[in-house]
Amino acid sequence: MDHEPATSLDVPEPSVLTNQFTQEMQMISDLRGQMEQLQREMLELRNTVTSYMLKFATRTLVTMNESTPTNSSVDWRDKSKFTG
Repeated sequence: MDHEPATSLDVPEPSVLTNQFTQEMQMISDLRGQMEQLQREMLELRNTVTSYMLKFATRTLVTMNESTPTNSSVDWRDKSKFTG
């Protein structure tokens, strides 16, 4: 075999290490930006879902109130009419 054993002199050039470090830092920066964008989108989605839930709950209450027969002669303050 004509292979020489690895020595401490087989370390990559500083410019190669700097370039690799720069690429890794750029990837980390890009990932952070993507994570921030995802957080903004999740917050927007949460707010949209909350808004629709409130609208649905309000609409359901209105529908329930409209379908409940009203009796104007009932005195709602007189609890004896509602207990068995």
